[in-house]
Amino acid sequence: MPLVASIVPQNAKNLFCVYLDNGFRLDIDVYSFSKLNLKVGQNLSDSDVLKILELIEFQKTLDRLINFATIRPRSIKEISLWLDRKKVPEKIRLELFDKLKSLKLIDDFKFACWWVKQRNAFNPKPISVLKFELLQKGVDKKVIQKVLAKTTVNERENAINILARKINKFSKYSGMAKFNKMVTYLLRKGYSIENARHAANHVNKQVLT
Repeated sequence: MPLVASIVPQNAKNLFCVYLDNGFRLDIDVYSFSKLNLKVGQNLSDSDVLKILELIEFQKTLDRLINFATIRPRSIKEISLWLDRKKVPEKIRLELFDKLKSLKLIDDFKFACWWVKQRNAFNPKPISVLKFELLQKGVDKKVIQKVLAKTTVNERENAINILARKINKFSKYSGMAKFNKMVTYLLRKGYSIENARHAANHVNKQVLT
């Protein structure tokens, strides 16, 4: 049965190095250490050591997961895929999800709101594309409907702006060929035929005036 020989704090790394008399060393984060109440001279069973190792691994995984979840909002599906990539054991996944929920770092409604807001601000998309993107991120259809119901997207204005920025792309064409190229371009980006035609007509008139 191993015995705790010494405990050395590593303040720069926020760790405690726990040395056992069998030569084994445990590097324990501050939070986990505070839960364990380890003391010099304390005897540890093999099951105690195993539990400590599991706690250390859980905290390491949680720290990395929190870092991933705070770079930007994440959907539940994105978190699940991250856990898959890191090959996180199934037995601790639920606990990790519960921890993220308690920290308010996982909420598909908030994620969807953020996603739509970012798109509208920096890379406007038609409603159909927003729906598709959110579905790809694993967001439930009812959540998507709720978010998009309170979202204003001026698809005609967005389509016009896209063509205006890409006007040089169509400069080698003229007449109906130019009009059709513009419309096709917008259709590929998910805009309706009505909005695509409206935008192409608008931009063509601006170029001619």
